[in-house]
Amino acid sequence: MRRCSLLIAALIVGTVSASAVVVTIGTGTSSNSAYSYPAPYGNWFTMARHQILVLASEIIAAGGSSGTITSLGFNVSSTNNSQALQNFTIKLKQTTANSLSSSFDNSGWTTVYSVSSYTPTTGWNVHTFSTPFAWDGSSNLLIDICFYQGSCYDYTYNASTYYTPTSFTSVVYYINDCDYGVCSVSSGTTSSNRPNLRLDIQAGVPNDAGITAILSPVAPFSSGSQTVAVQLKNYGTNTLTSVTINWSVNGTPQTPYSWSGSLASGATTTVTIGTFTFAPKTLYTFQVSTSNPNGQTDGNPANDSYTAQLGAALAGVYTVGGSSPDFATPAAAVQYLHVAGVLDTVLFRIRNGTYTGQLSFGTIPGAGSAARRITFESESGNASGVIIQGSNSSTANYVLQINGTDWLTFRKLTFTSNGTGNFWRVVNLSGGTENLTFESCVFNGGPATYAYSSSDVVFYSSGQAYHNLKLRGNTFNGGSVSLWLEYYGGAVQGVEISNNTLQNFYWAGMLVTYASAVQITRNTLQALSGSGWNYGIYVYYLLGSFLIERNVIGLDGGYGVYLDYRPSSEPSGLLVNNAVQIGAGTSNSAYGIYVYSANANIYHNTVVVGSSDPYGVAFWADGYQSLNVVNNVFVNLGGGYAYQGTSGSGISASDYNDLYTSGSFIGNWDYTDYTDLAAWQAATGFEGNSVSYLPPFASDRYHLTQVAEPLYGSTALLTVVTNDIDGETRRNPYMGADEVIPVITITQQPQDTLYGCQGSDATLSIQASITFNGTLSYQWLHNGAPIPEGYDGRFFGTTTATLTIQNVQAGDAGSYACLVTGNSGATPVLSELAELVVAVPLSIVEQPQSVMTCLEGEAILRVIADGTILGYQWQRRTPQGWQNIPGATGAEYRISNADYGQSGVYRCVVFGTCGTDTVPTDTAVVYVAGPTQIISSPDTVYVGLGGEAVLEVEAEVIGAPPTYQAQYQ
Repeated sequence: MRRCSLLIAALIVGTVSASAVVVTIGTGTSSNSAYSYPAPYGNWFTMARHQILVLASEIIAAGGSSGTITSLGFNVSSTNNSQALQNFTIKLKQTTANSLSSSFDNSGWTTVYSVSSYTPTTGWNVHTFSTPFAWDGSSNLLIDICFYQGSCYDYTYNASTYYTPTSFTSVVYYINDCDYGVCSVSSGTTSSNRPNLRLDIQAGVPNDAGITAILSPVAPFSSGSQTVAVQLKNYGTNTLTSVTINWSVNGTPQTPYSWSGSLASGATTTVTIGTFTFAPKTLYTFQVSTSNPNGQTDGNPANDSYTAQLGAALAGVYTVGGSSPDFATPAAAVQYLHVAGVLDTVLFRIRNGTYTGQLSFGTIPGAGSAARRITFESESGNASGVIIQGSNSSTANYVLQINGTDWLTFRKLTFTSNGTGNFWRVVNLSGGTENLTFESCVFNGGPATYAYSSSDVVFYSSGQAYHNLKLRGNTFNGGSVSLWLEYYGGAVQGVEISNNTLQNFYWAGMLVTYASAVQITRNTLQALSGSGWNYGIYVYYLLGSFLIERNVIGLDGGYGVYLDYRPSSEPSGLLVNNAVQIGAGTSNSAYGIYVYSANANIYHNTVVVGSSDPYGVAFWADGYQSLNVVNNVFVNLGGGYAYQGTSGSGISASDYNDLYTSGSFIGNWDYTDYTDLAAWQAATGFEGNSVSYLPPFASDRYHLTQVAEPLYGSTALLTVVTNDIDGETRRNPYMGADEVIPVITITQQPQDTLYGCQGSDATLSIQASITFNGTLSYQWLHNGAPIPEGYDGRFFGTTTATLTIQNVQAGDAGSYACLVTGNSGATPVLSELAELVVAVPLSIVEQPQSVMTCLEGEAILRVIADGTILGYQWQRRTPQGWQNIPGATGAEYRISNADYGQSGVYRCVVFGTCGTDTVPTDTAVVYVAGPTQIISSPDTVYVGLGGEAVLEVEAEVIGAPPTYQAQYQ
């Protein structure tokens, strides 16, 4: 297949007058063929650009002199039936270069000729300029010729043009069949076969001066007063001795400057013409011109004036749109950036709204480093609130173009293409970019209704480097291709494509070439329904240790992942945890993962082919060195193959895979079909630990609905692939992208305290559930130690949900818990603790005793009980019965500071278990005694020997019955 990579160069001139000189450069009689280049009228490729260098010495030697170039021509020997060249342009510039390199010059050009269509003819094809070009007579001349057809692959033949070999590199060219950025490419192919060309030059005049540049201030500069200096040039043949320099700012005339001195013909000098005060965020149009050279009328007023915009540089945060913004639109902000530049980091916060206007980035003064990063973001933080839309065309096919600009960030913005025909590109990168970041943006491309066309790729970079490109969390909608990153000039460094959604593409999700250590992770790719043949992820010539991980791909057909050629000397890369569903409900050709590569580790991928194509295959190994295929699920539900390869495929290891087909043949090895896994193992020598099993898929056909123990794979990869496609830590691990890890929940805990009577039976139980239809296991623990089943002949159900302890003994008391485990890596769950209290029957060992105390004294009642005591409650007898004494719940009841009202009858109720639950004690009386009062004293009694004497006394004690004790002396 023809490849594209060329450049064109051309020579151009100014207006013709009666005094014009025709200068012919080159006399060679050889011409390019209908297929060879350089060819300024070449259509063997659909698009082409040439840059052609002509030395000033060559023009002078051919009779030319300084003046105005008015036309350029090329001599065609044969048209070869070539067709009209569309969008044909010629540009000129002066240069100091004496030879060309492979890099195009992309700045400082003057467009002198532009037509929508040009058809070459035999003989001299002379292009008369719409804008004549002033040549100083000493600078070398650089010519740029570019064209592109209205549609890709619209080519015929090259017109044959006479050329002459030069001693220096005189041509650089770029050719392509489908690159609408052809006129701004940065590199091409060099040649010394320069097409013969003809220039028409109008000779110079005696007195002719002009301003060629504003030299000061030079962007970026700060606001405030700045010196204004310009470059004055003598275009005339006479020495310039005086001239008036007039200047205005935004149409307001400034004080003219009268210059005098001595300036030779063709020479320049710097002239300071005044100062000007620049306000922040304001653009100024400076117009500077000359008059009265040497006190005479200027003979060529066309080159007198120079116009430029200037503004103070930016630094900090600025608002865009909405009420009282710093800049009305994103386009206005971008325009200001390119004029004024930056002095520090710049953040544009764009307010909600729809903004119409294409954004084109080029050289920004002062920018291009991390310290001066420029960021555009939505002020609301919502991408849908800020819509930047553009009306694409064949000459400006982009909404956002970045041409060689570095260190830009775009965050939470929507870019929408309102193209026509085939021109729907949203983002176009050219000129070689570095350190671009796009985060959480939306790119709305066109409604692609055909196969591949680069003109409606949503995000496009071709032929240019794009180092450190970061695409994070973006959404790509529509287009023939969502993301096209093509480069063949060396290794592109630092590319990250992560967490993006690429949807409704017609031909391909993403294409990436020549990237080193690229990371393509956690993206979702879904082709347009009915598109038929697609590429999900296509990668070519990946260098370094690439990572393609956790991507979800859905296609109508084609290739889910196409890992194309990479050098055998490169380190191994990883293709892991990806899910590919392809061809469901169709008969399209379908290949889940195709590997034509070296040094690739294909681990833990799930591929499901649904197409009825009998030659469809879930995994196709077609490599050539060190392919390791382990722990994958390759399923073909359409009747085709699960696996295809050959003994020359470079497979080093292939094992622990699930190979399943609904058809008759599990795979094709060395061009022979094999019916089942056993036959496949025998033929290949691989898959010794593999299975053939239809996984229990969810509707997305990569998540699993339940535990699937047949999918337990090799544990050797756990240090390499630590997580599954959802980020869950792998434990078993499973074959395929999804790891099933059930979750255990204890729905009923064991009771926190259980009282068991010594000699009786005790039971503890829990209830638990597990997700994914997993299997639960139980282990009861006593004081943290597992209880063996049947321990001591009394412990049963120790590995079930219910534990039974027979003939409970005092030593069985303590803490019990149940450890609930599950299969498939479920995290074990320990139940709450249950305390077993082993109880014995209750008995009263010592009854409370009646007690007497004095008023304000202390009385103590106590009881001693045996057995398992749960509590005490002291009571006092009242006319209404026994009443609990609040707070009297111990074995001892103490009455302090007693009063008469506390006299009475008391008892204690002791609480226990195992038989009698409550035991009341005997009653005890508390007497609170007051002072003793003698009511009547005994009288003197006389009695005879052997007789009886009676002494009587009567006393009263408050609060207690009196007691008496007789005494004598």
